[in-house]
Amino acid sequence: MWRNHMNKFYSYKLKGSVYFMERPSILFFLAIILFSGMTVNCTVSRAALRINDQNNGQTIHLFQNHIIEISLKGNPTTGYSWEVGSIAPTALIQIGEPEFIPNSQMDGSEGLIIFRFQAVGKGMTTPLKLIYHRSFEKNVTPIKTFEISISIN
Repeated sequence: MWRNHMNKFYSYKLKGSVYFMERPSILFFLAIILFSGMTVNCTVSRAALRINDQNNGQTIHLFQNHIIEISLKGNPTTGYSWEVGSIAPTALIQIGEPEFIPNSQMDGSEGLIIFRFQAVGKGMTTPLKLIYHRSFEKNVTPIKTFEISISIN
């Protein structure tokens, strides 16, 4: 019965004691598989590689066009903020402005400052330096620095 049901959809030829699917049916079947694979690949998104202050001083490996997200503790209400100290624009580009996520709803609370960068320079290794300082204080050493080396494949 199962074979009779399938015959409504596919054409089979008997060669000896084995049934073979005819060529037009095989092409149709392969087209369905190919289309299914294409729709699955279209829905897969690349998540950002998330790192934090524990990765300070490390070498991070990224593929070209992938995104790195760096979360650092900070409190902008004190006047201090994280900023890009040095970056190679041929290797990395910053995506948007840094985002502040407070730890609580109270005014003046500490939180996370999140930077996002996209790797654009294939085959490059580049340093990235972020500094925590008061931007209005000139010629003052930052109170914190975050430095990593990014290798882009």
